[in-house]
Amino acid sequence: MDLNIESDNSGILTLDGELTIARTEELRAMLISALENAGSVHVRFKNITDVDLSCLQIFCSAHRSAIDMNKSLTISRKGSEVFRRAAEAAGFSRKKGCILDFEDSCLWIEGGS
Repeated sequence: MDLNIESDNSGILTLDGELTIARTEELRAMLISALENAGSVHVRFKNITDVDLSCLQIFCSAHRSAIDMNKSLTISRKGSEVFRRAAEAAGFSRKKGCILDFEDSCLWIEGGS
């Protein structure tokens, strides 16, 4: 996992390997750090080999935290077929965001980043 903060106060968090329960604490810590240090955070995937429900839930929680902090969190599902398939299989793909998503920024809306 790698976090780069750009000069415009945006962060790019690059994740690789397995995104499973064994790495949830690491993922949670990286997302918190990214949101604390940047106004907007974009998550990219590189060589993702596995994704489980626990990590998908961490992303959802981080998105809610970003909204509460008046920040933005986006993910690039285009970078990982493994991530996209895991989100679909877990029922995370949506047509519109949850009841808390007032800005239509839900990570799981089909056709998103």
